[in-house]
Amino acid sequence: FENMIRKGSKPNVAIYTVLIDGYAKSGSVEDAIRLLHRMIDEGFKPDVVTYSVVVNGLCKNGRVEEALDYFQTCRFNGLAINSMFYSSLIDGLGKAGRI
Repeated sequence: FENMIRKGSKPNVAIYTVLIDGYAKSGSVEDAIRLLHRMIDEGFKPDVVTYSVVVNGLCKNGRVEEALDYFQTCRFNGLAINSMFYSSLIDGLGKAGRI
């Protein structure tokens, strides 16, 4: 990613989302969240898919409260929550014994 930027390529929301998803799926949720914040700091607006991959990673790592915070962020920003997002939350809440 850094090499791509150094060579003049410009990232976009889709590229950030794919990278965030890769970090989240590999268990590097902190790196995924750091990249999400970098994305925002660089002026990009995460979409529901971006937040969904973060929430999925958080739920798979037992971090349901943080996932719920991102859910609230999406609702506050008027993003339409998709079925993947809800599925991740329901799975995470179920594993945490909260439903």
